[in-house]
Amino acid sequence: MYKMHIFHLNEFPLFEIFSEGNDHDAPYAIPLAEAVIKMNPSMTTIQLDGRYDSFAIYTGYWKMFRILPLIAPNENAVINKDGTMERIDHWLNKMWKKGGNIRDSIEDKLLFLSNNGRERQVGMFLRNQNIIKSDFKNEYKSRGDCERTHSHMKRMFNFRVKWIQNRSKEFYIALNFIAYQTVLLARMFNNAADIQDLSKYY
Repeated sequence: MYKMHIFHLNEFPLFEIFSEGNDHDAPYAIPLAEAVIKMNPSMTTIQLDGRYDSFAIYTGYWKMFRILPLIAPNENAVINKDGTMERIDHWLNKMWKKGGNIRDSIEDKLLFLSNNGRERQVGMFLRNQNIIKSDFKNEYKSRGDCERTHSHMKRMFNFRVKWIQNRSKEFYIALNFIAYQTVLLARMFNNAADIQDLSKYY
């Protein structure tokens, strides 16, 4: 069993990382983001499923994209006290000699803390924001579109060159991904109503 960890921009798969099937998903989140940020994508939201619910991922994605990641919290998720505004300001005061300032904007506060060894606390603060969001579920609904695209890729498109498949699973999966991207791009340039409708190619 092998996996593609994919970063989508709306319905378009931007980048993938190959892994063995038993690998956890979370370690691939930051490398995906580091590759995608170089493309300078235009995004207003980032959504990840519960497998990526970690303070490090919250902080890493926020620092790179400056967008609050919408990550499905665990069922037993609770507000972390160290991620409250009171504790954020407490640590800014504590590190005033390094430049901590409670009068800064929240973005500058989080950036300062994350650059001074408080990445975990910043992740707690960001995660708390999702927990207390009254409209989180509504904002997160479009995450299902990404999952459908991912399933569609696995089901609909196969770059069938057996000798490659047998010699290198990673190369074979990469070719599948590139072939899928190429077809989607062609349909986008031709103004196809549904770029994912690939039924005529089979």
